[in-house]
Amino acid sequence: MLTGRQEGGFQKVDADSGAVLREYDLKSELCRESVAGWELSPDGRLAVCYTDNLPVLDLETGKMLYETGALPWRVWASFSPDGRRLAVPGRDGFVRLWSLDMHSEVARLPVRGALVRFTADGHQLVVISPEGELRVLDGSPKAGAAR
Repeated sequence: MLTGRQEGGFQKVDADSGAVLREYDLKSELCRESVAGWELSPDGRLAVCYTDNLPVLDLETGKMLYETGALPWRVWASFSPDGRRLAVPGRDGFVRLWSLDMHSEVARLPVRGALVRFTADGHQLVVISPEGELRVLDGSPKAGAAR
């Protein structure tokens, strides 16, 4: 699991023993701006950092893999249950689906969202708008309009 540190940054901690497995300094190249939080992939290998451009971090190497450039606004992204996709709502009125294998956007859904979550089977995407409206969309990799 990930835990925040008061002085900035976060730690990857073993949930059973409480042992600190690795420390990350968010003032490094990983996340250059202030960080509102992060989302951890189901396998614990990746995290998306809630800061400008939403960087995807490899927690094993401590390196930034790429930035989604999703123009977030205090939104909450979601990894698919299989850890292969990332759904990111943006302040431009689109929810983007990213392939983590290809490091690229694979779909852009025209819906305003502040919070997104994949269903347990990964086939649907629950989207809550900034106004509190709930929508359920196709969350498959082929969903959405072409970029």
